[in-house]
Amino acid sequence: MAFHLPTSGPKRASRGFTLLELMIAMSLLAFLTLGVMSTYLFVGKNLERLMSTQQQGVKARRVIRQFTQDVGSALSIASTSGTALSSSYLEFTVPTQLALANCTTTSASKTVTCTSTTGLAATYALTGAGIPDGTVVSSVTNGTTFVMSIAATATASGVALNAVVPVTVKYTYSSANATLVRNYNGVDNPTLPLLSNIDTTVASPANGFAYYNQDGVTVSPTSPFLKQIEFAFTTASGNVALGLRTSYTIVSPRVILRNKPILR
Repeated sequence: MAFHLPTSGPKRASRGFTLLELMIAMSLLAFLTLGVMSTYLFVGKNLERLMSTQQQGVKARRVIRQFTQDVGSALSIASTSGTALSSSYLEFTVPTQLALANCTTTSASKTVTCTSTTGLAATYALTGAGIPDGTVVSSVTNGTTFVMSIAATATASGVALNAVVPVTVKYTYSSANATLVRNYNGVDNPTLPLLSNIDTTVASPANGFAYYNQDGVTVSPTSPFLKQIEFAFTTASGNVALGLRTSYTIVSPRVILRNKPILR
């Protein structure tokens, strides 16, 4: 018996995508690309804002540390520059050490000689071997000799003494420049302030310094009951148009004036 295999009919000609299919595919691809790009831009902006906030935080901690150190050791709060103390201006003195080398003291005598009295002045407190507590410089006689307010308790030579020298520190907040500048002993650097880009439009907490008594009640900066000082500043960074604007509010602790007696 003869078998005959069926022969296949004519093959269907292969065809490409239709215009409608291409349009649908391109629309889907554009939609996916838009989603990916939007996510990328969103994440990128958030990362940039996060980095800006971190940088502002680092600067804030540095400023708080400097302010706390300065105010905590302040000897007196008073303006000598003619600018009144206020929420935008703070002036005080801090102690520094002046070493007096190779000094000679005589028991029961107020006169002291040393290598040099350069930088020494009346009212400066003195410390060292044979120097009673509470001793200050009464007067400077010449380049190697000075007189104390209290006589020495021992006779000695080659003694190292220390004088406490007050140095003026000023903090100035300028709303016009949106900066906070620290001036130490007459030297500051306005081109590199403690804080820049301060947001002067912020109403609460208000930018500037605040003054309190021992009980936390607000007082004027010249009040004899002043015992604590704090500051608050809000800085801004980033481009508003690009959605990169970030704000950072800095509020210092209320720093106690340790060298100022409590008055009630």
